Amino acid sequence: MFGLEIDKVRGLTFPSNTLLVTGDVTGLYTNMNIDLTLNLVREILKKYPDPARPDKQLLTLLELTLICSTAMGKDYAPSLANIFLIYFDNLAHQGFYISPELHFRFLYDIHFIWLGTRKELQEYEQYLNTLMPGIKITLIVRDSVIEFLDTIIYKVPTSPGLCVLRTRVYFKPTDTHQLLHGSSFHPRHTPKGILKSQLIQLIRFKRISSTKIDYNNACTTLCQTLKNRGTAAAFLGALNI
Repeated sequence: MFGLEIDKVRGLTFPSNTLLVTGDVTGLYTNMNIDLTLNLVREILKKYPDPARPDKQLLTLLELTLICSTAMGKDYAPSLANIFLIYFDNLAHQGFYISPELHFRFLYDIHFIWLGTRKELQEYEQYLNTLMPGIKITLIVRDSVIEFLDTIIYKVPTSPGLCVLRTRVYFKPTDTHQLLHGSSFHPRHTPKGILKSQLIQLIRFKRISSTKIDYNNACTTLCQTLKNRGTAAAFLGALNI
């Protein structure tokens, strides 16, 4: 999760029965209406004008490459999908009697806070799946803790009926932490580069973690990984520990 989104969430107070929701967009690339997509790109270009940019030619080339819809392998596909989903985001906030709070999206991953009931959330999910043919939204709802990208968002009670939102680092179950082993016969600069990248990880841990305990737990996981890969001594030495 980016720092801006963390700032939107962390430290805010909500009713204790608030639902934490994430969502996933599927069936997007093959169901992006070509005419609508071109119009959305045209609007974006007008919104951010650049006299040196050949807008007319870009739109012509885009139209030619969209004859068979949008393929995932195209270099521009993620950016084009993001533009398309901005339009979807606007629709998601209209037409339903409850609007999601703290709604934001990173490409195909969605997060928001729901102040209604679970039944109303199910109705909202059904509503989202009627907005654009072929595009499916699947929501995950939790009462207290939910994962979004590399972040866990969780609730902490503050007073009767209220809670505050906090964040900590999330390691996905598929993350096996398979860093290069310290006994590998790679050039010396290779393991040094790995250690440097892990030092940068500490900055990310600090940014994501709401509390020192959360930060320490993430660091412990990293140090244990480096120990298992035979590089812990060099890592701790770099930290002067």
